[in-house]
Amino acid sequence: MLRAAPVLILDEPTTGLDSVAARQVVQPLRRLMTGRTTIMITHDLSLAPTADRRPPTASSSSTTAA
Repeated sequence: MLRAAPVLILDEPTTGLDSVAARQVVQPLRRLMTGRTTIMITHDLSLAPTADRRPPTASSSSTTAA
């Protein structure tokens, strides 16, 4: 990992971890993300509050199929 990388891409950073281990990983990740553009790909909605912006998902879409 580059020490001063301006952009981080995190792909499923907590996959396979139990909730205790995931919390232990998330705290250092938040420090690492500070001051950097971060793209986080995850299915874990508990990580969503760490995001400044979140693209809409199919389940949050206001449109429905006819």
